[in-house]
Amino acid sequence: MTSWSTWSNGNADADFTEPKAPRTGSLNLTHWKSTAYQVYTYQTVTGLANGNYTLKAYVTSSGGHNQCQMQTQNFGGGIKMTKDITTNAAYAQFSILNINVTNGQCEIGFWSDGNAGNWLSVDDIQFYKQ
Repeated sequence: MTSWSTWSNGNADADFTEPKAPRTGSLNLTHWKSTAYQVYTYQTVTGLANGNYTLKAYVTSSGGHNQCQMQTQNFGGGIKMTKDITTNAAYAQFSILNINVTNGQCEIGFWSDGNAGNWLSVDDIQFYKQ
């Protein structure tokens, strides 16, 4: 989770890294709490050349969230792009394509508005110029 930040609605302990079930390597990002929670894990990638980018990540989820998304924003033009994350028993790849960076940066993140016991696990995040 180097260079990642957390926003939460009083639930900062709802996002963490763990060795429980990574797709590759030894850790994965997890959103989970035994009570209802809202948490956003994000980072701003800077020093980007303007152009189109892709964000990809492997995700597994319990489902049942009020909302669960992969997001990009603050890349120029005031637009926010999202990809809803659905229930997946095994890791599945989710993508956001054609992120048109016009200001040299992009915030990438994962948002969970979860009910008690809902979980999200994320691994193998890629962000690259098309």
